[in-house]
Amino acid sequence: MDINTYERLMPIAVKKLGEKKIYFQCPNSIVFWRVNTLLSKEPSTIDWLNSMSSGEILLDVGANVGIYSIYAAVMQDVEVIAIEPEALNFAILCTNIRLNKQTHKIKAFPVGMIDNSGFTELYISDTRAGGSCHTVGEELDYELKPKEFPLRQGLYSTTIDELVSTKTISVPTHIKIDVDGLEHKVLQGASNTLKSNRVKSLSVELNSNLIEHRRALERLESYGFRVDQNQIRVAQRKSGAFIGVGEVVFRR
Repeated sequence: MDINTYERLMPIAVKKLGEKKIYFQCPNSIVFWRVNTLLSKEPSTIDWLNSMSSGEILLDVGANVGIYSIYAAVMQDVEVIAIEPEALNFAILCTNIRLNKQTHKIKAFPVGMIDNSGFTELYISDTRAGGSCHTVGEELDYELKPKEFPLRQGLYSTTIDELVSTKTISVPTHIKIDVDGLEHKVLQGASNTLKSNRVKSLSVELNSNLIEHRRALERLESYGFRVDQNQIRVAQRKSGAFIGVGEVVFRR
């Protein structure tokens, strides 16, 4: 194969949803799996995205390659701020934004999101595109236990409150947080923003086995958000490595 032919190769998966199509660059089986399980991996997330209205703003923290960011923009006409710190995932996220002609609706930031601002490190668990379970600033796994990581990446991290207070972004209507363990710290860095009634809902991946995550749930309830216990039970993993982990939807 000559170099010109090689450079033209870019496997694209097409997801047909009703009368609309969504396109994703698929460099490996992990990303292809994410595309194939778009509707089935997190049905609570899809139901939540489907409840959004045109013109609302979604902040997607931990966007990975943009599976849910693209879905929200294309299917619900939602404006999206996509946060993804890992370099390979960010590159594919940007490609997917271009493939779906959503550059006017999705703005992507290659930064970490935590409870403080400054230069730090991203500890990368899976070096393949589409990988997850990375962590910002601390060598911890999704159970907040010490772990050795195969790769470190230099990174600038910030908080949701700083993005809003500096007018880098508007107060989002909806916030999705899925960072595989440090969700409670992302929420701590959003305390001022979450007190605004302009934030209608959140979807946060929480681990019911962690006291830090249980306290985060209580804190959100103190801000006026409510949860559906049945939704929590349905979303929680019942088997595998992530038992007790699930997306919790908070609404005002």
